[in-house]
Amino acid sequence: MMRNYILAGALLYIVAAAGIGYSIDFGVDRDDGQSLIRVTTKNNLMTMEHWTSEITGKVSVDLLDVRATAAATFTIPVASLSSHQDIWQMRDNLMHREYLESDRYPTATFALDLVDKLNPGVFTNFEPLEMTATGNFTLHGITKPVQVQATLIYMEEGPRTQARGAGSLMNITARWTFKLSDFGIKLPRKGPIPFEDEQQVYLHVVGSTVKTGR
Repeated sequence: MMRNYILAGALLYIVAAAGIGYSIDFGVDRDDGQSLIRVTTKNNLMTMEHWTSEITGKVSVDLLDVRATAAATFTIPVASLSSHQDIWQMRDNLMHREYLESDRYPTATFALDLVDKLNPGVFTNFEPLEMTATGNFTLHGITKPVQVQATLIYMEEGPRTQARGAGSLMNITARWTFKLSDFGIKLPRKGPIPFEDEQQVYLHVVGSTVKTGR
C-alpha cells in the first residue's frame, strides 16, 4: 500500500513538472538586454528602422496544452521608438510630435487573442514551436487585429540557461505587418518623413519565470 502511495506521488510530481494542468508564467522586464521590438518601413530610396528595448509583458502557457492556454501581452512606450541615429534625430522628433502623437497616445500594446496553427502542438525542451496566431494590436488609441507568425522556444532552467538568465525561459520571435492608415496615422508621401503606409514589425522577447513583467 505504501509503495502505491509513493508511486502515485511520484507520478503527480512528474505530471506537474511537465506542465500538465497548469500554466507557467514568464515575465518580460524593461531593458533586460535581450528583448526588442523593431518597426521597418521602406520607400524608393531607403529602408528605415525604429526600435526600442523598453518592452514589458507576460506570457502564460501550459506546455502541453498550448492552443487552449496560451496568453501573452507586450507593451512599449511609443516615445522610446527611435532610429538611434543622430542624423535622424530631428526626423524622429517630428514623427513623434506630429504623427504618432506619443504624448497623447503613450503606449502601444500587443495581446494574443487566438492561436490558429501550431507545429508541433506541444513544447519540447529547447525545441522550436511554430505558431500562427491572431493578436490585438493597439496603437494611436486604436485597436486592430493582426496576423502573427511566431517561433517559441521553451528552455527549462539548467546549465544551458544560466548564461541567459535565471529561471526557466521562453524565447519568442514574432512578425506582423500593419498599415498606419488603419490606426488613424496620416503621413505625407513627400518631405522629411517619406513613410510607406505598410509597416513591418519584428518582436523578440525572452521571458523568465523569475521576472515580474514590469
